[in-house]
Amino acid sequence: MDATIYIYIGFLILTGIIILSIPPFLFFLLYKHLKKKGKTLKNIGLLLFILCTLGMITLGIRAIPNSNTYEPKFETTVIEQKIGGKLLCNSSYFVDLRSYDFFINYTYINASGDTIDFEGGTYNGREWEKDEQIVKLGKFLILKTGSSHDSDKLIIKNIQTNETKTIVLDRYFVENNTLWKIQNITTQKDRCCFESFIENFEGNKFLLKYKFKTNEYLIRKYGVRMITFQIDEKNGDVKMIKVEQIFKILDFLRI
Repeated sequence: MDATIYIYIGFLILTGIIILSIPPFLFFLLYKHLKKKGKTLKNIGLLLFILCTLGMITLGIRAIPNSNTYEPKFETTVIEQKIGGKLLCNSSYFVDLRSYDFFINYTYINASGDTIDFEGGTYNGREWEKDEQIVKLGKFLILKTGSSHDSDKLIIKNIQTNETKTIVLDRYFVENNTLWKIQNITTQKDRCCFESFIENFEGNKFLLKYKFKTNEYLIRKYGVRMITFQIDEKNGDVKMIKVEQIFKILDFLRI
């Protein structure tokens, strides 16, 4: 665990001690008051104070965060592939106070038992669905996976040369494309919360849903485009071929 986690846990413990000390303190004041009312009431007040104190201590111990919560978890997942064979996914799961992350390394075992290693994928602050399917396109095997919290990526493997091409489908890849530029779409490039995720993959084409900030001052205003890409079966290059506007402006709460 990093220093931030220890500081946060220490803060929680200190805050908890202060809050949980209030009921015993009140019962202690009650006990002091009952001491003046005779031995029986004094004993009742003392018993209530002791029971309350023990109860608060027990509650406090149970509320302390378990350090094991922040330890990495490792898992191997096997996904049957529609093209035949299996995809072995060796994943590492990390969680901290800010977010959580999945890091996955992929190995494809084809129907003949041959193994092909792919580069890894990353899912930051979003769930890993464990549903990857490799697409075979001529001499290429194509795997869609996560790149970060806001984008997907393609790992394109040439099974003849064993060369790997990685295409990160982030806002820079989208907005630096010539077809995108000629659309004259205004985006706030220095602003946050862009998203680009693959919606559908069919044959040598895939559909990317791209969400982008449209207004510097209206924080909830976004535009959305559905972008069609085509993969060249000869060299594995990815080309943007169509940009469609599904909504002019959307409130991000409804996307």
